Amino acid sequence: MFAQGQFSTTLFPSRGPGLRGAGGRDAAARNALALGGAPRVMVIEDVQNFRELVGTILKHNGFQVTSASNGREALLALDICLPELIILDIEMPELDGLTFLEALHRNTLARNIPVILLTAHPKREYIERAAALGVRQCLVKANFNLKELAACVKSILDLEKDID
Repeated sequence: MFAQGQFSTTLFPSRGPGLRGAGGRDAAARNALALGGAPRVMVIEDVQNFRELVGTILKHNGFQVTSASNGREALLALDICLPELIILDIEMPELDGLTFLEALHRNTLARNIPVILLTAHPKREYIERAAALGVRQCLVKANFNLKELAACVKSILDLEKDID
């Protein structure tokens, strides 16, 4: 996998069109167009300062940002508006990131939304479960750069646009 503390933006190879389907991405694209065309990114992170920092850098890079402090809030927010991409923490109160991913995977409208996992604890079993649930990238909080995160988001959304 990767050494403890190592930063990886290529932990999971980009998923091909076979993992795409009707619903989530198309609905998210319609949401973005209705809101002025900027892609919407949902940041799910329990640490408020970190959530706000990620949101600020994404806004400065032209994204619309919604946020949630745990998986339960995020699932409720998905009922209101689907994002085009989700940035997800693993360890959170009420509903952790992996349980959120399982619920996302069961949601026919949202299951194909790309997810970037952002974690302080890159445990092998977490990473393997996340990969099985379709996570596109995994970033380790201790070693990542906000500009790299923004570039990663742009790269995934550009790839998704090419597949559409």
